[in-house]
Amino acid sequence: MSQRNGYSEPEPESKLTEAERRAAQRFQCDLVTTGHVLGPRGNISWVAKVANISTHGVGLLYRSRVKPGTVLVITLQGANHKLSRPLPVRVMHVRQESPDTWLLGCEFVRRINEEDLQTLLAQSQSLE
Repeated sequence: MSQRNGYSEPEPESKLTEAERRAAQRFQCDLVTTGHVLGPRGNISWVAKVANISTHGVGLLYRSRVKPGTVLVITLQGANHKLSRPLPVRVMHVRQESPDTWLLGCEFVRRINEEDLQTLLAQSQSLE
């Protein structure tokens, strides 16, 4: 933070790290999800790996780039099958991780609750 006359100003958002901008803590995760694009091209299903998750969003590792703003419908499978319903997410940012893998930073259209998050994390740990 910069100070001027004893007043602290917040850092410009461009100087904040990705973790500092997040509204909720993300947890590493090792689950697989299925999904499709919402809309006319949504008839093609695909599989992605869940890299991290929070009550606000999910990081997906996928085999191709997806345009930010795209709405995807994913299915996360908890141990009790409570979350086996489709969950819409909006792609907020995309980063290439390797020549054939992209990290899709997605925001849940409707946040999941803490109980559902803990169920998914427990499922992820039981698969390790």
